[in-house]
Amino acid sequence: MVLNYCPGAIVQNNIIAFNYGGKDYSGGGFWTTGANTGTVNVLKNNTIVYNTSPAAAGQYGGKGGGVWLFSIKLKMENNIIWGNTQSTGKPIGTGGGFFELAYNCIETGYPGTATIMANPQFRDTTGFVLEAGSPAIDAGNPDASYNDFTRNGSRAAFPTRGALRCDLGAYGGANPANPALPASLLSAANFSKVLNSPVVTTTGDSRSVNWIDVDGDDDLDLFISNGPQNGQNNVLYLNNGTGAFSEVTGDPIVQDNQPSDGATWADFDNDGDNDCFVVNWYGVNNLLYQNNGNGTFTKVTTGSPATDGGYSETASWGDYDSDGKVDLYVTNSDDNKRNFCTTTMATASSPQSEQALL
Repeated sequence: MVLNYCPGAIVQNNIIAFNYGGKDYSGGGFWTTGANTGTVNVLKNNTIVYNTSPAAAGQYGGKGGGVWLFSIKLKMENNIIWGNTQSTGKPIGTGGGFFELAYNCIETGYPGTATIMANPQFRDTTGFVLEAGSPAIDAGNPDASYNDFTRNGSRAAFPTRGALRCDLGAYGGANPANPALPASLLSAANFSKVLNSPVVTTTGDSRSVNWIDVDGDDDLDLFISNGPQNGQNNVLYLNNGTGAFSEVTGDPIVQDNQPSDGATWADFDNDGDNDCFVVNWYGVNNLLYQNNGNGTFTKVTTGSPATDGGYSETASWGDYDSDGKVDLYVTNSDDNKRNFCTTTMATASSPQSEQALL
């Protein structure tokens, strides 16, 4: 893309990729010039990737495989400059002009406000949609006027991700008619396969999943029950708010190595957070975990339902006796086990209950 004496030009929401140019004057992806540094162009929310400046290195040649400017001032914000190549220097360069940079992802780095140089993690090299958990998500200018387009007022609409803060790259920003993607994509209910998360790279003999906010940060975390006969630890992943997850280790809720068939969550001690009950098979006692209020858990080891063993299949919380406390119903199969109904008398400091067999 070339801007030749275009004062005041704003280039926004473009994918500039796989260009082979700058034969004499550098700038394989984007090239701009003007009269002097009183001329200002703006490069905003663009994805400039895998371009090359092939000329031999010289005063003006073979530089700036991503971006090159002469003479003027170029304001760059919320862009991704990645995978570009040149004969010498960095992927952005200048001959007599100067950059004003803020909130960009630039491979090899460059002086500016909040420049990052981490791999932006594209889902593919066709649409250059960011993978869930990309460091470019929610990394743009934090001013609300830059926020990503949203349909519900609380989360960014695909193909942007994360919360409302502007994503870097071509899809970031508030424009619902973003020229970087077709209108059909904006209105569609789209899913993209997550490839680089521990949620999809960790193996297990899984039986059930629960989406639940365990740490009170208003995003959904993921609990997976694993249940081979010889036992396997269950798994808990914490959501960092951008669709990336971190596996919890060292907490009792992921250390019991039992044949678990499922789990159900409720605030059984009425302290404002979600506690967990896990059902086990093969006569193994079921498991009860009390949330400490910060996403860590204490295992309850005394009293029903923590000491009830069976071939438990499912469980449900509900206040069946209308006393303001959730009760627990557990179904069993095989081995002539009866179902359990547990009436909660618990508080945060004293998780106690009574059981009836049904």
